[in-house]
Amino acid sequence: MANTTSNIGSEKKLLSILLNNPEKALASISLLNHKCFTNIDNRNIYNAIWTIADAGESVDTVSIIHQLRSQGILDTTLKQYLDELVEMQTNPEHFISLVKEVIDLWKIRETNQMIEKMGQAIQEGTSYNNLKSIMNRYSHLDTSTNGDKPETMLSIINKAIRETEDAIKTGTQRELGLKFGYPKLDRVMSLRPGNTYCIAARPAMGKTSFVLNIIDNLLQEGKRIYLVSTEMQKEEIMEKFITMKQAISNEDFRSLPEEHKLERYKELYSYNAAKNSELLIDSSSFQLYDTIARIRALHKEKPLDLVVIDYLQQLELDGNINRVQVVSEITRKYKLLSSELKIPIIEVSQLSRKVEERAIKIPILSDLRESGSIEQDMSGVIFIYRPAYYGIEEDDNGNDISNLAEIMIAKNKFGRRGKIKYIFDNETTLFREIKK
Repeated sequence: MANTTSNIGSEKKLLSILLNNPEKALASISLLNHKCFTNIDNRNIYNAIWTIADAGESVDTVSIIHQLRSQGILDTTLKQYLDELVEMQTNPEHFISLVKEVIDLWKIRETNQMIEKMGQAIQEGTSYNNLKSIMNRYSHLDTSTNGDKPETMLSIINKAIRETEDAIKTGTQRELGLKFGYPKLDRVMSLRPGNTYCIAARPAMGKTSFVLNIIDNLLQEGKRIYLVSTEMQKEEIMEKFITMKQAISNEDFRSLPEEHKLERYKELYSYNAAKNSELLIDSSSFQLYDTIARIRALHKEKPLDLVVIDYLQQLELDGNINRVQVVSEITRKYKLLSSELKIPIIEVSQLSRKVEERAIKIPILSDLRESGSIEQDMSGVIFIYRPAYYGIEEDDNGNDISNLAEIMIAKNKFGRRGKIKYIFDNETTLFREIKK
């Protein structure tokens, strides 16, 4: 029977990538440990790579040979094996998927060991405390970060130095996260990896349209995005993008002759193909754990840049629990998932009817439905407010504000809060920042 708890080939490919791509070696030290490798030579080589990278030194064949020799484990066979790994033809883009595979197989092996030890202990008539002690020894298997471990401050600083040096050499500016694609908003907030964000509003305020505007801006940068849409079908979302990109109302598009619709479809297809972008739309399953499983699978296949859930109150959980508990579980799970996969997640949310009960309809954090967990788990909360929705079409000075939309940053873990004014075109569903 084949061994399904190890894959020597994947271990070799991963080591080959690390040997030929020093930046990957540095990244790996926060993901892997030598125990993840089953082959003794693979363990020794990775341990050498980890030691060198963690010390802030350059990972190459010379430094690895020196490290192995200092440990007294370098022989002719190991040197030849190291040369073989260096000469292997491997694709650096497979780094993440290989890391996850090696970690998953290691976790399976560890789980098997735990089960065997617990089974033996039970046969011997052990106590519950002893079983609990065995489980605690394997608590690392429950981590949501796939083998993340503490890093030294020196290692973190060294990584930042290397990344900054690379940015200087290439003449690029390192970003702390994805941009929304709106200059004023981008100056105060970004979509940082490992963080979750909430965009909330009352119904018909344009929250889905605003999110699709952000997605469109990111697609122009060639990003890969997964959208879970609980309200709109895939075809409806496609039509939304047509109205945004081609400045036509949804009603006008639907009334076009079929040959003209065909032209619009082809234009949208050509545009997105040229940008090498990828928007994955899911409007089929709204079970929380189904969406999480799909996100993990898609990210393993090819890294995602952003996940969008529209909207979180429509997701479902098995079991007889109230909505507050459901939303708390949803926001907590997505927060852990974002940290695990190191990608930002946007969760769209409805606001409660409490807004409508006040004289001033401007939303506040306590207006979030089941607000406790949403406010707590999010790194950023953005509200959308349109005065015209409440019949206010002029300001105090008599100026027309019928198309005004206010994007309100109510929570910003990494920056300041504030309000940014936009023009919202209800027909094309476009949001445009007001420059002044």
